[in-house]
Amino acid sequence: MAYEFAGAPADDIAAALLIVDFVNQPTPREITVMAVTTMKLRCGSKNQTREDLEASLTIMVSDLGQYPPDAVVCACRTCAEECRWFPAWADVLDILLPMVRRRRAMKKVLEQAAA
Repeated sequence: MAYEFAGAPADDIAAALLIVDFVNQPTPREITVMAVTTMKLRCGSKNQTREDLEASLTIMVSDLGQYPPDAVVCACRTCAEECRWFPAWADVLDILLPMVRRRRAMKKVLEQAAA
């Protein structure tokens, strides 16, 4: 994904970069826990030991915490609505990454314009 940028005043570029940085902040843990827990409760799952379940949820929460909150919540809600079974990490990423890639592309173009 690539964006073309025709230019803008330096102040506008700086403001846009601040916005893009803000919407790309990592998700607070409590939001990630709520999103993953909701997804887990709405999706069926295989029989797992308590230890396996705790480990998989802990890893999912930790990994999702690196992504923006709205993207995390959207991905978890989508999986909860569309997946019969608790999704694999790859299934969550299939929903999450297009949103994140778009933002990263915007940031790259804005950073180049600011330079």
